[in-house]
Amino acid sequence: EAQVLLARYRGVMCSVLEDSRLARLQLEGGANLSRLRKEETSVSLSDDYRDAVEVVAGLYDQVDELVHRLVMLSNQRTQELDFIMEFKSLEQGFKEVSDWIEEVGESRLRTLGELEDSLEQLHRKQTLFRDFYTAAY
Repeated sequence: EAQVLLARYRGVMCSVLEDSRLARLQLEGGANLSRLRKEETSVSLSDDYRDAVEVVAGLYDQVDELVHRLVMLSNQRTQELDFIMEFKSLEQGFKEVSDWIEEVGESRLRTLGELEDSLEQLHRKQTLFRDFYTAAY
């Protein structure tokens, strides 16, 4: 489920960040604002013009800040979903080990713990233990 969410989330973020209007605003917005501020015409000298430019500059700064926050939150969410997927993978590995211990390991260890009387039987148990140890790791 986390993998599906991650793929969907990345798709949405790509479509937002690759939106041509946003990309154009990010590329040209600052330069256009700078040009409007430096412009010296009879219209640009009026208080209404300067006020309008400041409102536009404030809106531009807000959009820029919100896009930055969106990217930061997106990166954080992506890391969290990646962590969940990694955790699920580790959890599955632990379950496999636990199942193996319950189904195979415990009974094999129990039989290996019973010492035999002859050296030959002890060597055989030692070999079985080495095989067990290799299978466990």
